[in-house]
Amino acid sequence: MPPAVRRCRGAGPPREGLGGTAAATYQGAHAGELAGVGVAVYDGGEAAGHLAVLRDALSHCATADGGTPYDRLTAARTPLPGIGGADAAGRALSGKVGGYPYRMHVVVARSGHTLIALVHAGLTPPDPARTAELARLLVREVGTLDA
Repeated sequence: MPPAVRRCRGAGPPREGLGGTAAATYQGAHAGELAGVGVAVYDGGEAAGHLAVLRDALSHCATADGGTPYDRLTAARTPLPGIGGADAAGRALSGKVGGYPYRMHVVVARSGHTLIALVHAGLTPPDPARTAELARLLVREVGTLDA
């Protein structure tokens, strides 16, 4: 598929070199707001290579849909303050989920041997600065763990 029409799709963490995973979801203060976090720890240097593949996929993601007119999100390049460079990438999606307006930010980041995935979403549009703050906090905290 040409990059302009590539679909975003969720998947588990890359399996090569995977040592362990954890995931959690947190409810936010605004209507329908949530943050989902996934952490995957890798043996050796696989995390950096996997991040490069995920960054490329994220940068080419154009739409995400559930196959109905009620579930369709379109990707946009929304700057997330402080997210980018060699160890992180982000993308914004907006549209409808269940027929309701919905927006989300997706961030993938690396801290040492660990990949972190963050989804910050809600009926009320998530604040890009808050998403970036959450991502930096996760990278800082995961970076202190002994893997």
